Amino acid sequence: MVVTGVKLKNYRSYRNQAFELEPGVNIIVGPNASGKTNLLEAVYVAGVGKSFRAGDKDLISYNKPWARIDLMLDKGQRTVKMWRESTKSKEFEVGQNIKKRLKSEDKLPTVLFTPDDLRSLSGSPKSRRKLIDGLVAAMFSDGQTAINRFNRALLQRNHLLKQANPNKDELFVWAVRLGEMGGQLAGYRQQVIGKLNKQSGKIYSELAGKKHRVKFRYISALDSKNYRHNLDKHLQDKTDIYLGFTSKGPHRDDISVEIDSRDSQASASRGELRTLVLAAKIVETSIVEQRTNQRPLMLLDDVFSELDGARRQSLSKKLGGYQVIITTTDADAMVEHFGAQAHILPINS
Repeated sequence: MVVTGVKLKNYRSYRNQAFELEPGVNIIVGPNASGKTNLLEAVYVAGVGKSFRAGDKDLISYNKPWARIDLMLDKGQRTVKMWRESTKSKEFEVGQNIKKRLKSEDKLPTVLFTPDDLRSLSGSPKSRRKLIDGLVAAMFSDGQTAINRFNRALLQRNHLLKQANPNKDELFVWAVRLGEMGGQLAGYRQQVIGKLNKQSGKIYSELAGKKHRVKFRYISALDSKNYRHNLDKHLQDKTDIYLGFTSKGPHRDDISVEIDSRDSQASASRGELRTLVLAAKIVETSIVEQRTNQRPLMLLDDVFSELDGARRQSLSKKLGGYQVIITTTDADAMVEHFGAQAHILPINS
């Protein structure tokens, strides 16, 4: 499925504007704060169902009561409507159907690259979990549901644990629920790690221009070989009652990566860490393509500015054959890598 155009009304910095898109590489060019990411974000919202950086109300132009995105496809059209003050805040028109939210089968196969992604492995454990959970959502049809259910169960249990005298029966119920959801999520993450270890080394080597070995590891205070049992055992003891929060589980786990048997956190350069993340995102691309039997739409928000020339060139080759939308302040650099056939969309501040 190919996106052929997008129309925006009262969406962030856009009052009433339309853009045509080509099946190949589309380059959104403009100075900083000109609205490049807003346009990219609008395509993502219409395709996936939510923003990657803000809540729904923030997507509506200042002092406007509503916003609208029309996304034109080679096989139909979809519309997103949002209201600032209404009994309904957002709805989607997909074909002839009105939906409050997009189900998995309604979403367009999409892979998003952002500068935050490129910094995720050098950030906090939370940022590394987010990177892996993005692949969980891509790899499993119920992956995002599993993540959401675990987070809701964790919130409920922690709420109880903060009480002076938590109800033991309620704690037991949420411990069982959290153990079930946590075991499923950790199992999904470990399968993603296995996928990364099969594919990322080859991709990393191609991006870096030199042969390397890459090893992802799942780090947990719980024994990963029997994760669910050990999580259940922990949740049934009294440790967390004394602490007032859930001290072990998927929300506390971490991911480490080795390059040629060296811990990347301790020794990798910024370029090496970014290349690792790019390799993981390209693995995500193959996962989405395999699961949906469609080539995903590639959205790249100012990613090339953080890469050196060699890695830009290698990434450009990896994106061949996909519909790509890129934001940049430097059109000449993008044309250098993608060629004169790239479609330029100038944005003025």
